[in-house]
Amino acid sequence: MRTAGVQRRLLPAVIASGLLFFGLPDGPRAEPAAADEAELTYFLGRWATEPAERPGFETIIARGADCERPIEIVSPSPGSIVRSVPRRDGSRPMARFSVKRFGRDFPWWPEPTGPGLVARKLDDGGFLLAGLVAGRADWNNAIRHRRCR
Repeated sequence: MRTAGVQRRLLPAVIASGLLFFGLPDGPRAEPAAADEAELTYFLGRWATEPAERPGFETIIARGADCERPIEIVSPSPGSIVRSVPRRDGSRPMARFSVKRFGRDFPWWPEPTGPGLVARKLDDGGFLLAGLVAGRADWNNAIRHRRCR
């Protein structure tokens, strides 16, 4: 019986792969590295925001980018940033993030929890900031940041 011989040869491989599968927590995962100080410094400063352009859509901006009420990003400690956003009532809520690097993107992880936003540098000195949907950056609804002078 040829089938029995094949089964005997495959059995050790099946057992080994099963042990490997059950021995791993969830399989290998890529973890983002911490951004270095030069990468983190890129995001510091005062920024005007507007909706990001979307291919195939016309972007209509009512007032344009507003540097009179900019978003401010500072670094209170190595590896982290604080982003403050002006509200109509004059308040400036703040959020603290750890900045990571993952390929050409920069995940911003709210402290003390995990991933929250993803930034992508643009060629003109600005950047896009997108939320996450199902674990992926939502670039279709990203906010474009332009540096204020």
